[in-house]
Amino acid sequence: MDVTGMGKESRVVRLNYEFGLHARPAAKIVEIVSCFKSEVCIEKGKQQARARSVIELLALAAQNGERLRIFAEGEDAESAVEAVASLFEHGFQEMFGRNL
Repeated sequence: MDVTGMGKESRVVRLNYEFGLHARPAAKIVEIVSCFKSEVCIEKGKQQARARSVIELLALAAQNGERLRIFAEGEDAESAVEAVASLFEHGFQEMFGRNL
């Protein structure tokens, strides 16, 4: 997708959540991304997942401490990447804590 006026943004983050990326955090990512118009994806190594798909996010099997790349393309790409990155860096622990 290469459309004039469309921004591209990416950021590498470390998953900071001892339980890894499981169903509840994946659902929260989908919820957050649904607020943006940009297409957002998350990459772990050579695996890539659309951030609007819980199943694709779960298939990444991301564990605590792993590095992931969040990238977005669209008119609000920068805001979308920032929102998702914030979840990975500290939001999951704040939202879900240790009681799962």
